[in-house]
Amino acid sequence: MTPSPPGSQAPAAPAAAAVVAPANDAVIIYVQSPAFPPDFAAALRARGARVVGPLPDLAAATEADPVLAHCVRCIVNMEGVGGVPPGLSRALPLLPNLRLICCYGSGFNEMLPLLDDCRALGVAVTHSPAANAGCVADHALALLLACTRRIVAGDRFVLSGAWGAGGTHAHATTFRSFPKPRGLADLRLGVLGLGAIGRQVARRATAFDMQIGYCNRNPSPNADPSYQYFPTPLALATWCDVLVVALRSDATNRHIVDAAVLAALGPAGFLVNISRGLAVDEAALAAALAQGKLTGCGLDVFEHEPRVHPDLLRLGANDDGAPPYVVLQPHSGGRTERAFKNMATAVLENIFAVVFENRPPISPVPGMEDVTGLRP
Repeated sequence: MTPSPPGSQAPAAPAAAAVVAPANDAVIIYVQSPAFPPDFAAALRARGARVVGPLPDLAAATEADPVLAHCVRCIVNMEGVGGVPPGLSRALPLLPNLRLICCYGSGFNEMLPLLDDCRALGVAVTHSPAANAGCVADHALALLLACTRRIVAGDRFVLSGAWGAGGTHAHATTFRSFPKPRGLADLRLGVLGLGAIGRQVARRATAFDMQIGYCNRNPSPNADPSYQYFPTPLALATWCDVLVVALRSDATNRHIVDAAVLAALGPAGFLVNISRGLAVDEAALAAALAQGKLTGCGLDVFEHEPRVHPDLLRLGANDDGAPPYVVLQPHSGGRTERAFKNMATAVLENIFAVVFENRPPISPVPGMEDVTGLRP
C-alpha cells in the first residue's frame, strides 16, 4: 500500500492495513550479520535510517510485521558471515519498497539464484569488488609462501621436538630428507583472472622476481607489458609452477580448475585459491595431492564452506614434514581492518546513492548494471 501524499485524503481502509503506511515513513536498513564495524550503523542512523537484524527468518518477520515489510529499503548481507538472510527468496515479494541489496565484499555467489527475482522486482544488487583486493592479495602471497617454503611443515617440525631430538625422534630426518624448495625467484606464477585482486597478486609477486603469466577471456589492457598472456587455463597451468585462482567465480566457471588443469600444473606444482571454492574441483585436487601429482596447495576458500573435503583435511593434518604441503584457511583473506573499512565505505556509498539520493548504484554486480532500484 502506498502512503497518501501529505494533505491528501486517504481512502478508508481496515484498521489492520493502516500500520502498513505509517504517517512518518521510516527507512529500515536490514543487516544479516552483527559483524559490521560500529561506525557502519552509526553512519546509517545519521541519515535517519533504522538498522534492524539479523532475524531468524526474514520472510516470517515481514509476514508478522507489516510495518517492517513496508519500511525495508535495503538489505545488506555478508557472504560467509551471516550470508543471505534466511527466507530472503520468500521475503522479496513481501517487501514492496525494497530497492537495494548490498553484498558486503566482492563475492555474491549466494545471491546468484536470486538475481532474476531481483531484476523482475526492480531491486538493484551491488558489491564492493576492489575494496578488499590488496588484503586478499596479501593473503594469496602468504599462502604461496606457506606452501612453497613449507612454513607450516617447518613449524610443526620444531613444535614436535624433532629438530632438537636428533635421530631419536620419529620425524627427525623426514623434514630434511626431501628436496630443498625452490625460491620464489625460480618459480613462474600464473594468475587465473587478472582482475582487481589478480593484478595486486601479480604486482606483489613481481617484487619477489617471479615471472608472471595470466589468463583472462581476453588480454587485459591494464596488464604490465612483461606479463605473458595465455588464452586458456590449461595453457597457463602448463607454463607456470604456481597457479593462483583469482577470478570471479560463478556457475559459468565452476570447476574451471579440473583434473586436466591440475595435471598440466604437474607434480612439482602448487595451487593457491583465494577466489571461490567452486572454481576448483576439490575431489580432483585431493586426488592429485594424494597421488603425488601436485606438491602442495594453499586454500582460503572451499566449495561447500565451512565444510571442507575430508581428504583435504586429512592431507592438511600431515605432520611428518613430507609432501604434499597443504595449508588451509577459513576464508579470511579479506578480513582485515582496512578491508572491512573499505567494504563498509563501498556499501554506504551504494545505500546513500540509491536509497537516500535516488541515484544509480555505484558498483552493481556484473549482469545487473541496468537495474538501478530507482523510483519515480
